[in-house]
Amino acid sequence: MDVLFDDGCRNILSHTIASPVDWTDPFAGEPYVCMVWNHGSAFDSVKRKAVAVKLIDSNCRYAVCGGVNCENWHDDIDTVFVKGHQGLSDAKYDAVMLMTTWHDDESLEDIAFFFVQSTRLNGKEEFENYLVLHVGEGEFLTAVNEAVRKEAAGEAGD
Repeated sequence: MDVLFDDGCRNILSHTIASPVDWTDPFAGEPYVCMVWNHGSAFDSVKRKAVAVKLIDSNCRYAVCGGVNCENWHDDIDTVFVKGHQGLSDAKYDAVMLMTTWHDDESLEDIAFFFVQSTRLNGKEEFENYLVLHVGEGEFLTAVNEAVRKEAAGEAGD
């Protein structure tokens, strides 16, 4: 994993996986926000759901999906979460809730802004830990990391 930004208040890492087995828990169970950036179509629904289980089990609380077929990532993460948490009381469900969004046809800068500046639960819970999870490698890997780093450092738009 690579550190994109760390100012003592916000820690942003980047990790690339080629298959679900490449996953590593980035924050040892601490809650975090994940931007899942899909660089291609190598992950079918079974592989997406396997990654979703790993995200949920590692305490990902907000998943921002971007890149190729990002809506499929959003839907599979939601499906895994809902199926795994059926029957919980409202209070228990709210305590582990995972928010998801997908960002199709938005600029990379807008998605980076949303990931860094707008991911809060219930409008108030702020996060210290963020992960940019690259699924596969593609021509935008460096650009995604740089857009996120610039947004976190207050350099966006420069």
